[in-house]
Amino acid sequence: MILGLTIAIFAYFLNAITTIVDKYLLRRSVPSPISYGFYMGILSIFALPLFIFGFEYPGFLLLLFDFLAGFVFLISILLMYVALKNGEASRVMPIIGGLTPILLYVYETLIAKNHIGSGQLVACSLLIAGSILISMRIKNNKKHQQRIHFESLGIATLSAFFLAGYFILIDQIYTTQVFIAGFVWTRIGSFLGALLLLSFQKNRKKIFITTKKIKLTVASIVISNKIIAGIAFILLNLAVAKSSGLIVNSLNGTQYVFLFLMIIILSYKYPKIIKEKFNKWVIWQKSLALVLVGMGLVLLFIAN
Repeated sequence: MILGLTIAIFAYFLNAITTIVDKYLLRRSVPSPISYGFYMGILSIFALPLFIFGFEYPGFLLLLFDFLAGFVFLISILLMYVALKNGEASRVMPIIGGLTPILLYVYETLIAKNHIGSGQLVACSLLIAGSILISMRIKNNKKHQQRIHFESLGIATLSAFFLAGYFILIDQIYTTQVFIAGFVWTRIGSFLGALLLLSFQKNRKKIFITTKKIKLTVASIVISNKIIAGIAFILLNLAVAKSSGLIVNSLNGTQYVFLFLMIIILSYKYPKIIKEKFNKWVIWQKSLALVLVGMGLVLLFIAN
């Protein structure tokens, strides 16, 4: 279990890096979330060579199950890119990361009837609370009262719903199939889902127009970023296989710790890459969220 937690934390560090690059590309070089999601899905086919480490044909029904998991993940990513394009990275991502483990907890306890230890439950609650707190924005309305706003709440919520569905599916996949084989089949599912996007004329137009405009340097950044994202994704799947989807998703808060610290540095040192607004109240708010995440992490390691 400890190995799975360590793997997950490193994967979330890599995800924080790719999120910043995603935000930069969506703002400047690849403005269409559909196009960006399409590229991500197409690049999933490069997982195919991993079959040399463990090929297994699971049977027709289980294969469809694998493809479904990959397709559900692609939908989640597309929705995430839409929310990321319209909102701040340090707010959009924690919404998705905070809601996903909540949905998984509801599934584990009410539907799957799985037992979760009290220590793990408290740890997960602290991690989820920290993830939600770090995503909240406080603004003044016309009456100078404080209100809480969430960036792209509806789209981010849908993304979290599909992401939770994906982790529920792969939890089942990794209990019935070899890890490498199950992982690669789900990646092929994402690839097929990306091809399905081309069946819609509106999507084809956006994808082809964007592709023509992309410069070689931008293409190299996209590919490099997706390679890092792919490594992080493999590690997250491995962490799920060695622990559980709920525990791994509760650790999402560590990604936002990394993300918040990176964005602070970039906003002040390299604002052309990414720029977000910070004031003393935002710093206090996010610092409290980081404390909650830190407490949750410590407790989660003790509980395991």
